[in-house]
Amino acid sequence: MHFRSARERLFQSILYEISGTLLATVAYLSFFGGSPSGALATMAMLSIAFMVYAPLFNALFDWIEWRVARRVASDRPHRTRVLHAFMLEGSDTFIAVPILMMMGGHSFWEAVATDLALLALHSAYAYVYYLGFDRLRPIPVTVPCPPKEHVAGNGNEAQARPSQA
Repeated sequence: MHFRSARERLFQSILYEISGTLLATVAYLSFFGGSPSGALATMAMLSIAFMVYAPLFNALFDWIEWRVARRVASDRPHRTRVLHAFMLEGSDTFIAVPILMMMGGHSFWEAVATDLALLALHSAYAYVYYLGFDRLRPIPVTVPCPPKEHVAGNGNEAQARPSQA
């Protein structure tokens, strides 16, 4: 079983959050206006919270994917990438809504609506980001080949079977 190292996971998460925070800040400002520093502070707080949460979620998702499909993250197919992106961004609602209410001054329903808008933005971003990251930094996998006598179709089957005379 092969996973990203803790160092690689940290690098992945930091890069994701920095670029995602800048993208979200611009989107947040375009909808709500206000001061750039206030918007950046709100998005930065969300980012810090997610930097703690995302590596835990990703490690758990990778572990489950390995157990179920015997596949590493860099070999993830399109449908599983979409599922991963929506699950990651959707599960962060429990973190985002309270922060948006406290720091952004939003009511509960405004915070939920804002989180849903950020969810849509970040889901698309997460898909593109993790696809790019996995392509640029694939997980090296070394799978041992089975011994030659156990490989079907190599011509050794007849020799291995007792004769039926």
